[in-house]
Amino acid sequence: MLKDLLKPNSKMSKKSYKTYLLIYSISLIAIGGIIALTSASMTQDKYFGYGLSTGLILGALIVIYRTLSQKQFEKLYLDAFDERNQFINSLCYKLIFVLELLILILIFFINLYLPLHFNFERVLTWALIFLAYGYLIIRTILRKLV
Repeated sequence: MLKDLLKPNSKMSKKSYKTYLLIYSISLIAIGGIIALTSASMTQDKYFGYGLSTGLILGALIVIYRTLSQKQFEKLYLDAFDERNQFINSLCYKLIFVLELLILILIFFINLYLPLHFNFERVLTWALIFLAYGYLIIRTILRKLV
């Protein structure tokens, strides 16, 4: 069973997948709590930390609810191990990686020829936001197309 939990992409039993989701959700709640506690001491990007921690905790609670509801868990299990969804997720990961890389190269060349002083933390923050929203938008488009 522990071997199944370490490789979530392989075909898992429903019990192992439920245990995996619960452990994953509890871990996200802990990480969200840590981010919320450490954001209180930061003066810069304090509200970004609060928003991130709130999103992590709410997302984890939704996953726990969907895991404990039998009807929604069946749909969640089928979505996770369906070949079509695995293909869409794989393609989405590749597309968002290429887009992020192109944007970072573009920022590099802009900074090389037109010296702008980018704040490193802001660039990383916007890159994270682009990754999150870009993934959701590309995945929604690919689910409609494929």
